[in-house]
Amino acid sequence: MGVLISNRSNTNRLVIQLAHDAAEKKKERITNLRREVYLKVSDDMAKLSAHIMSLPNIDPADFKSQELIQSFSGGVAKLQLVAEPKTALLANELVAEYGELQMNALVRVMPAHDARSSISINDKMYEKSRAETNRIIAEMNKFVEEVNTDANRFEALNRAFDFHNGQADKYAEARDEAYDTYNRLNIEFCKQLYSDLRPILMLQIGVIIEFRRDLGLTAEIDFYKEQLEEVGARMEEAMNKAFNALSDNMEIPLPAKKASLEGGQG
Repeated sequence: MGVLISNRSNTNRLVIQLAHDAAEKKKERITNLRREVYLKVSDDMAKLSAHIMSLPNIDPADFKSQELIQSFSGGVAKLQLVAEPKTALLANELVAEYGELQMNALVRVMPAHDARSSISINDKMYEKSRAETNRIIAEMNKFVEEVNTDANRFEALNRAFDFHNGQADKYAEARDEAYDTYNRLNIEFCKQLYSDLRPILMLQIGVIIEFRRDLGLTAEIDFYKEQLEEVGARMEEAMNKAFNALSDNMEIPLPAKKASLEGGQG
């Protein structure tokens, strides 16, 4: 009887141990899957927000922005398979917000791209006119060095010089005006985009917090959240100072002051 009781006790302990080991292995597999997916999604979030901010400086034919949003959406699709329900819902909302932001940003950035194209076109024409001007100057120097007395030829060279030099000045002026327009539009775009990004960045903080919960990194999570919000506030203050300085230098009117995010508006 004692042996039977002992064997039954050992069997029960073994069953409990095996069940515990299986549960731990399952938990470890899920954690490993989540870690891989969450790190990829976090990396895409950082790249996407930075890329959207740089849209005025990117060729419209560049499809990197579309590739980034697709990569981000694909990562979130994988996230649906391994994330907790709350994390999945927040990530879906973030994808929708970024998709809408990207479409709006692409529309608003078109005038800046037009100014950028004007800069490129006028710069090429300027360089072409300057090259012609330099060629004519070389011809005029050669004319003088050879003690050429053909007044008609020299007059023709002089007229050609005046024409191409005037063209170069015209293209240089048009290029400078395009630069001024581009810089103004770029600042206006960044100000509006940063305003649109603020609520998305706050949502992004919530997603990162849920990532940490799902991965079991819950130590001092409230302190971590406060720190992220503090960093965001400092960045916002620095951006506003930069925008104010640039606006003063370029005489760009500032937008009306936005209500704080804590008040539920932005």
